[in-house]
Amino acid sequence: MKRIFTLLILVFVLGLASASVAQDGIPLFIKGQSAEGFTDPSEDRRDSEKNLRDKLKDSKEFSLVETEEEAVMVLEVLDRAESQQHGPFAGKTQRKKTLMVRLTVGEFSTDFTGETSLMSIGGGWGVAAKSVVKQLKEWAKENSAKLKELSAQK
Repeated sequence: MKRIFTLLILVFVLGLASASVAQDGIPLFIKGQSAEGFTDPSEDRRDSEKNLRDKLKDSKEFSLVETEEEAVMVLEVLDRAESQQHGPFAGKTQRKKTLMVRLTVGEFSTDFTGETSLMSIGGGWGVAAKSVVKQLKEWAKENSAKLKELSAQK
């Protein structure tokens, strides 16, 4: 009985180890604007962080990590804005949503902007986040060799 119990524990531990090894996506940390470790007071940015996490959680390209120190890539939600646009149907106005983020990898940083289009169905903040994720994936694909090199160093 003791051997069976020991064998079960061993199988469980090996399963956990293989699960962590299986996450071979680029380590990515998502954060809102904050200084010196303080939480972000903007509920809008926190909502957009959640939207981005939801869009990235099942990603094969990225592995979401809990701390900035674990990450190769840091995606920071800078701001989001809403504006009125005239739609294509009978001059109806529609709200256009824009999400601004900054990607940092080491000393390099670049900004991405995700927007809803006037033709977006259900053009909420999730659509803007999806647009950012699409750009992020394209950028990561173009820079995959360097990102893999940095991931191996983590």
